[in-house]
Amino acid sequence: MSLQNKKSLGISGDSPLMGPLVTETTNNNSIIQYGVGFDVHRDTISVCVAAQLVTGDTLEVKSHIFSAMPKGIEEITHFLAKYSPISRYLMECTGVYHLPLYHALKAAFPDQSEKVIAMNPLLLNRRITDLGKKTDHVDAKSLAFLTFFQSLIKPSYIGSVRFFRLRDMVRSYHKTQTQSTGCKNRIHRLLCSINAKMDLDLNAEWCLLYIDWLANSEGTIGEIYEQLFAEQKKQGYATGVLEKQRAMVEQISEIRLNEEDRFVLRMELQRMLREQVVAVEYLQRAEQYLLQEPALLHAYISLTLIPGLGSMGALSILLELGDYTRFKDWKAFLKFCGTIPIIEESGTHKVKGHVNRFSNKHIRYILTQSAGVVINRCDRQCDLGEFAFKQFKIKGLPFKKACIKVASKLAKTIYNVLILGVDYQPNYEGYERKRKKHEQYLKKNQTLLESYRTRALRRDINQFIGASSQYLNSSSRFQIVTGCHKMLQKAHHLESDKT
Repeated sequence: MSLQNKKSLGISGDSPLMGPLVTETTNNNSIIQYGVGFDVHRDTISVCVAAQLVTGDTLEVKSHIFSAMPKGIEEITHFLAKYSPISRYLMECTGVYHLPLYHALKAAFPDQSEKVIAMNPLLLNRRITDLGKKTDHVDAKSLAFLTFFQSLIKPSYIGSVRFFRLRDMVRSYHKTQTQSTGCKNRIHRLLCSINAKMDLDLNAEWCLLYIDWLANSEGTIGEIYEQLFAEQKKQGYATGVLEKQRAMVEQISEIRLNEEDRFVLRMELQRMLREQVVAVEYLQRAEQYLLQEPALLHAYISLTLIPGLGSMGALSILLELGDYTRFKDWKAFLKFCGTIPIIEESGTHKVKGHVNRFSNKHIRYILTQSAGVVINRCDRQCDLGEFAFKQFKIKGLPFKKACIKVASKLAKTIYNVLILGVDYQPNYEGYERKRKKHEQYLKKNQTLLESYRTRALRRDINQFIGASSQYLNSSSRFQIVTGCHKMLQKAHHLESDKT
């Protein structure tokens, strides 16, 4: 390739990724296939069409900049109709700007819809700058030439327009919940700034009522409390909850809110209630879609049975995953969930790094929050609770590391329920261990019964505990029973070895 042609392309040499590039005119019969690259922006779309020749060389055929408005996208589909066969239509995921073009190409070329690919910008970042100078035209040209290298193409999941809208609803729910929490924090901050330090649960009805009276009434905190108490009693409502808070209010009863404080308190309370109403509406509207789909409804109910997940977590995970059957194995699923670290390996050196950047941060947030619930409310009667107890209590891992461990276990459980179709069983792993243990013992000893010596020892233990029960408290009884149980296990094991 001549130096003059290379300069016309804006490069200093042959690209190691793209191979030799040619710009000379070529007979259409020598073209094997075309590739189209798009550099999508809010107002414009840069389009480049490249061709692969029989000789293996690549050629830039045509490039143009179109408007990103509906008329411009329609012009793009007419412009590309004459190029066939197509290797791929390749674009990068640029926020939401690529979605209209993505769906328009799938609708315009239904026979080639699987060749319309939107790719993660993190995967394209190093590849599209191989030609040196970075402009819209160069980016589109790089994507066009990249379409001929199948091993480098990794499509991102886009989903339907309805899926995208429902996913946005769930994300908006979490956003409004965060904003509602911010309002609660600002209310507490305002009260603490005037030294009105009260333990208020702003999810409780009496707290909201009391804050409303503080925001709309003049007088000291104590006077407003007495007015609210008298009004509730006059209306015939229960006042037991308010009566319990009297001692707390008496400590700050002389504090008075000025007009500015009451205004801010009133605005923050209204905003908090409005955000909570919007959050509930988002969640209910998204749930209605799942209730109409039998397969999704079954998956929704199955996920709610997993400890720590709940209905909100199950709904969020389903709408974040979309087509959950696309994962080839559990490792790909856990990578998408962001619960496994990146492993850097060189020779004998192996290091676990941070969680990968290609994961879904929303699913990772839900899983870690659910893992925190499992750890804090550890139910050792189920496999997940027993695993959480082992990581946090027995191994003594820091809370965040234990959360990631439990979140990874939770993601594997979700994979088994959704992709493999396994019904969730709280004690599946315990039952499997016990079954395998009994099978091995039966194969070795040809019986599952205890020997007469072990049964005699069990009888002596029961007699001892029964005769000494009046001298045992709960702690000593637990220790003795646990120790005797281990002693029986060892005796059973020794007797089986003798036989």
